[in-house]
Amino acid sequence: MLNNKMSARLFICGAFFLWLAFYFFEDSDSYAIKSSDEEITNPFKTHVDTTNKFLLASNDVDGISLPPDMGRQQLKFMLKAGTGLGELGISTTNGKIGPGLIKRIRNGYMIADTFNNRIIKLNDEGDIKQTLSFPKSSLIQGAAENSKGEVGVIRREYRKLKMDLFDESGNIIHTQPLNIKDEEILYNVGTFRTFYSNDELYINNGDKTLRVSENGETKEVPGIPMENSPGLYVATRMGPNERYIVDIKDDSYKAVKSFYAQGKYDSLKSVYTDKKNQIHVEFEQVIESFSLETQENVATKSTIIETYDQNGKFLQDNIIESNVDVEIDQNVDIDEEGNLNNLVFQGDSFKVYELII
Repeated sequence: MLNNKMSARLFICGAFFLWLAFYFFEDSDSYAIKSSDEEITNPFKTHVDTTNKFLLASNDVDGISLPPDMGRQQLKFMLKAGTGLGELGISTTNGKIGPGLIKRIRNGYMIADTFNNRIIKLNDEGDIKQTLSFPKSSLIQGAAENSKGEVGVIRREYRKLKMDLFDESGNIIHTQPLNIKDEEILYNVGTFRTFYSNDELYINNGDKTLRVSENGETKEVPGIPMENSPGLYVATRMGPNERYIVDIKDDSYKAVKSFYAQGKYDSLKSVYTDKKNQIHVEFEQVIESFSLETQENVATKSTIIETYDQNGKFLQDNIIESNVDVEIDQNVDIDEEGNLNNLVFQGDSFKVYELII
């Protein structure tokens, strides 16, 4: 009887310490985050200045004349698909999915190589200058660089959202769990649009925008902050006759200015602001055009970007038709200069393009 009791106690003690070890192992981040300043020269450099990736056409969308191709789009560099150094990972579980984001940063580009569990910084020629590696248990869901060159990373690990902050050299400053109660954001497994504005970190899930403090606290804000107008935000809503309305709101969620989008579109994708305080609104629209090759009408899903000044004055719009040969065309970002950056997969390589808007 004594032996049975002793065995039971030993079993319970063993189970407790096993649970304790797992608990602390689960919340430990320092063991797996690694930074490398190893520089990798891109063997697939290209000096091509123009490309047909973006087919800017002269179309008429609900009465709006869109500008013709001005040859402004540039193929910056290419990277091979794969798991090795200087390559970008692909998931084929549910169709082909590539890196979670691309961003223009001060001295080049930053790419979230989601399926290789790392973030890479590259120069304008595509040479890798720095790599931040994360454990396989992590899902990178966002990253951005502030004015000091620090990188804030949003990642999911063991059903928790965390923020890592790295200095310019890639050394980790701290890791903080995010205090988020909104289930719509908490259980989102996609990539958040992540960005700094006035050196404050924000995440957006397409519907809501949260400001993230360094201690992990979050607060919902009225919309996308305007870079050079602290306290003002840009939000959108559907108005009468299925036409989108753009609101400029203050901290109290009051609209201080509202205006209609110029066109009538199928859906809205995102809103961006730049350091010139311009507002870029990204829409999707299926556009029919006539193919001279097949002599038939062809429907193409296109991205249309309308640009306004801070007072809502319409400046220009651009239509971007995706090349049908592109297998992955999912990463679009408008940088603080107001230029569009895009990462696509075609053949066996990823290609980075920039379009001067």
